[in-house]
Amino acid sequence: MTTAADHLLVDLARETAAEVARLARERELARVNERDHLQASCTRAARTVVSSLRTDLIVSTSLGFKSPLWPRLGRVDLAFVSGEETPIAVELKSGAGRGALAACAWDAVKLAFMLRHQQVSAAYLLAATPASDWAVGLRGTEFFGASSFETQALREPYLDWWRSWERDGYPAGRQLPATFETQPVTRVSFQVGTTEWVVAVAAVQTDSSEGLEWQPTLRDGLI
Repeated sequence: MTTAADHLLVDLARETAAEVARLARERELARVNERDHLQASCTRAARTVVSSLRTDLIVSTSLGFKSPLWPRLGRVDLAFVSGEETPIAVELKSGAGRGALAACAWDAVKLAFMLRHQQVSAAYLLAATPASDWAVGLRGTEFFGASSFETQALREPYLDWWRSWERDGYPAGRQLPATFETQPVTRVSFQVGTTEWVVAVAAVQTDSSEGLEWQPTLRDGLI
């Protein structure tokens, strides 16, 4: 079932694609990334979408979250906030080539955790990468299909990333949802230079009442 939040994200993806394409033309970019291009473009797009709606939604890029079960949970890249209601969270990723979307594993688990602990009402991944990278199925692209995931099963294929995050002082939380799902919401094509890129959005969902006691990966003895 398509929700009101899904419709909001469809509009956001369309506007974001237009913003990034415009920026790429103006700066004659050959590729784009999250920090320098997607974050600002998506924020402008979100404000454009909100201004066109009869809504009290506010766009935030600094909304932080806390939990004793995930001490460094931190903020989300973009959030739609409305009064006393629980916010809608969006995590962003962009880049080209191997590893560009791999951190979606972290974002998906983080969003599932926040849903399980009722810190957000809806949660989405939004990523931009070349159409060719989507086609070959690089790490991270699997979170943008209709899929079910066992959180523990993400440990091995992303072990290098979990360990890197831990070394940087950002371990994953405890009491994660044992399972979660992703559902595709929309895809929008746009141009960066001569290359076709795609913005994709997926909803992260979990109804798992079962918790997983996640253990730090650096204890595995395979540092």
